[in-house]
Amino acid sequence: MTKTIVTLAAVLGLSTAAYAGDPVKLTPAPSMMDKIDLAFVTDTEYNIDTEKAQTEFGVEAGIAGFSLSAKPTMDWDASDITNVGFTAQYDLDVMDRLTVSPYGEYNVDKDFVEVSKVVGVKTKFKF
Repeated sequence: MTKTIVTLAAVLGLSTAAYAGDPVKLTPAPSMMDKIDLAFVTDTEYNIDTEKAQTEFGVEAGIAGFSLSAKPTMDWDASDITNVGFTAQYDLDVMDRLTVSPYGEYNVDKDFVEVSKVVGVKTKFKF
């Protein structure tokens, strides 16, 4: 009986030491949301000539150079939303310091009636 208890204690002691070693660290697989850049953006301006203040605010989401945004424009004098702009843009790095960004913009008024459609190209040269 004593041999059984000693053997059992030795086995438990050895297994406990093996169990207490460094645990295997599992890293979760990256989700799609980890790859998406989300940002809340604002742009407030005051026009000195017309004496009007307005703020464009909204959400931008981007992944792999492609970005989408939805930004309403608040007119502070009228205390009303005057425009909602939806934009799609792709940033293409042509060289290390040159980026070309074709984009499309769709603007509607506060009742979601089409105001304008814009297609353009932005360029950025870094010094």
